[in-house]
Parts: sequence; structure tokens; C-alpha cells
Amino acid sequence: MQPKTPVTTQRNTAPSKKKGSTGTKPPLPPARRKALSKTEHCRAELAAVYREARAGNLDVAKASRLANMLSILSRMIETSDLEARMEALEALLRIKAGGL
Repeated sequence: MQPKTPVTTQRNTAPSKKKGSTGTKPPLPPARRKALSKTEHCRAELAAVYREARAGNLDVAKASRLANMLSILSRMIETSDLEARMEALEALLRIKAGGL
């Protein structure tokens, strides 16, 4: 039995249409991890996933899964931010109520 090889995702492996080429485009360098700590980061990453899928560089099923995860993460960040803001407002109201 042969040992399992790690599964790697290759991006941009569509055949090249340039004359004199070897038939395939060289794979892109590995994507750098981006901070996803704000909803605007998730929005930008979601747009990048969309563009990659539209260009044919990312399988649509994989793009759909990534988009779903980014959507969930964005909602979690939004909820966390709102929770922190509400706690700050409640603390301010307690201070004002105690000072009257």
C-alpha cells in the first residue's frame, strides 16, 4: 500500500492559450493568510473568492463553502461588536444612574 500524499489545492491550472507554451499555467504562489478580525476584512475576502471562482481558478463548490464560512464569520464578528457596544452603553447608564 502506498503512503498517502498530502492533498494540495492548486490554483490557476487551466491550460494556457499562448503559442509556444507548455500547455499549463504555472501555479500561483500560496495565498497569504489575511486577518479576518473585522467585517470589512470578510467582505474583501468574499469578493476575492468570488473573483477567483468567476475566473475559473477556484472550484465553484469550494468557493460556495468558503463564502458560507466567511458569511458566518462576518455575522459572528458583527454580533461580538454589537455585544461589546451594548455592554459599554449599559456600563455608562449604570454610572449615570448611580451619580444622580
